[in-house]
Amino acid sequence: MVTSASGFRLLQPEDGAAAVPINLAALVIQTPAPISARQPGVVAPFRLSASSGTSVGVGFATRPCPVGIAPELTCYALTPTERLSPVSRYVVDVGDARWPDGTPVSSGAIGRFETAPVADETPPVVANVIADVSECLRLQVSLSEPAQTTISVTTGSTKIELILPPSGTSQNAVVPLAALGAALPANVQVTAVDAAGNIGQSEPVAIVTPARPPLVIAEVLVNPAGSEYTQEFVEIVNVGNLPLSLAGLTIEDSGGSDPLGTGTLAPGQRALVVAAGFVADEGSDPSPSPGTLLVRVEGRIGRDGLTNTGEAVTIKAADGRVVDRWGGWFDMGATAWNGRSTHRSPPDYPCDGKETWTDKPQNPTPGW
Repeated sequence: MVTSASGFRLLQPEDGAAAVPINLAALVIQTPAPISARQPGVVAPFRLSASSGTSVGVGFATRPCPVGIAPELTCYALTPTERLSPVSRYVVDVGDARWPDGTPVSSGAIGRFETAPVADETPPVVANVIADVSECLRLQVSLSEPAQTTISVTTGSTKIELILPPSGTSQNAVVPLAALGAALPANVQVTAVDAAGNIGQSEPVAIVTPARPPLVIAEVLVNPAGSEYTQEFVEIVNVGNLPLSLAGLTIEDSGGSDPLGTGTLAPGQRALVVAAGFVADEGSDPSPSPGTLLVRVEGRIGRDGLTNTGEAVTIKAADGRVVDRWGGWFDMGATAWNGRSTHRSPPDYPCDGKETWTDKPQNPTPGW
């Protein structure tokens, strides 16, 4: 845990970890901003030492942060220059360091861990890789031991990679595939690196990238301040660079579906999918932005309107392919959600997931 070194975090091994191999390949540290050693000739602005007081030499380099780390943060790898002592406690501290503007960094412990009796010489086994392609790639990976995993998706000469930190022996990931192109054969491969640097790799898994129009659900209001029979809305937006026809697309909830008509969205244009009786200037909820396209469905959205307790909403193409969805991640039936919506964040992120949506009530911004 962070002490006086505020904003610093030991990611690998985790603070308090036990049975860390004595041939530890690297420690990974998160910092709130880049730092460097203040004294000339000092390589690393961090110290690694045993509880006995013995210091361990370390190499020092920046490295990509794992998925889930805020982009404004910085990550560093510390590589021990020697094997650690068996069954010993170690502490990682901020040393004599400075921020980019030259001011000193407050010293303090970042994290602690305890080593195992022996080295780890066994590579991790990537036992099972399950790949499901809908609007994005959804991956389930089983490992023989906790390990950092790198998911590589390759088509032709184009590759995208996603780095996941160690988190048990089962990992799930959602990978956007738009950068690879649509309806192309691709291979998915998972590489696992354990704490000792041993490497295991899966066999390639063949997939086909999704052929989906660039349409996303940007906002959902299921508990309006006005009438739930008429004032619910699902906001959609064309995130592509060309006009997008809604012809052939449907919106579905758990019990029914509605066609989205034949309207066309210009690049960046938003539309509201609403009930037939939606009143734009009803007054209880914010009015749509002037000129917003209203896609009125017959009756109410889906089977009989959207439930407040977390019902999924899906946009599908004529052939049944998933274009986008709101997974019904939150129960929005509480009073705090009345007249409030959930927003996609960032608004053009193409993959649905709980972390994709604001989990606190937001002011509705229909068409804005």
